[in-house]
Amino acid sequence: MRSHLAQQCREELSQLYTVTIPQAKPLSPGEILGCTAPKLVDQDAIVYDPYSKKFTREYYEHAEMHTLRRQAIETARKAQTFGLILGTLGRQGSPMVMKEIEQKLLERGKSFVTVLLSEIFPDKLAQFDEVDAWVQVACPRLSIDWGYAFTKPLLSPYEMSVALEAVPWQNTYPMDFYANDSLGPWTPNHGKSRPTKRGAAGRMGAKVVAPATTM
Repeated sequence: MRSHLAQQCREELSQLYTVTIPQAKPLSPGEILGCTAPKLVDQDAIVYDPYSKKFTREYYEHAEMHTLRRQAIETARKAQTFGLILGTLGRQGSPMVMKEIEQKLLERGKSFVTVLLSEIFPDKLAQFDEVDAWVQVACPRLSIDWGYAFTKPLLSPYEMSVALEAVPWQNTYPMDFYANDSLGPWTPNHGKSRPTKRGAAGRMGAKVVAPATTM
C-alpha cells in the first residue's frame, strides 16, 4: 500500500521534477528501516509531516557518531571475553549471524558467553563482570544510538567484524542489516541477491559423467 502511494506521488511530481524512489531489496521501493536504508550520501533529508503540514530539513551528526563507534571498537579489540547477545524480540536475532561471530572468535582464541535477551538494558549487562565487551545480534541501532549508555562496548555485528579486522572501517556507515546486497556475512540476508550460477550438471536430476582418461 505504501509503495503504491509512493508510485502515485512520483507520477504527480514527475511533471515538474526528476523523482527517484530508492530501494534496498528485499524492502519495497521507498521503504526504510532504522537499520536498513539505501545510500543517499549527497542528498538533503527533507521530511513532510502530514499532521502539522510542515516541511523540515533533518540533520545528523555523522562525524560524532563515527568517533564514538570507533572508540568503542578500539576498546573492544583489547577484550579477552565477549558477551554475545542474541535478540529474541520478533525477528531481530539471527542464529546465522551469531554463528558467524562465534566462528571468528574461536579462530582468534577469544572466549565468549552467549545470552538471549528480548530487551537490552545497561543494568542487565552490568551484572556480567567477567565480560569485557558485548556484541548484540538484535538491532544495530542499539549500538549506534545508545552505545554510550553502557559501561562496556556494545558493538553491532558489523562493528565486531571491524574490531576483529575481518573488514575495514567504512567511511559511510553501512545501514544494510536486512539488505540482500549487504557488505558482509554479519547480516542475515547477505548474498541473497546473488543467485548461484549452475550449469546443466548442477541442475536437479542432471547426470554427471566423468571424462574418459587414457594411460
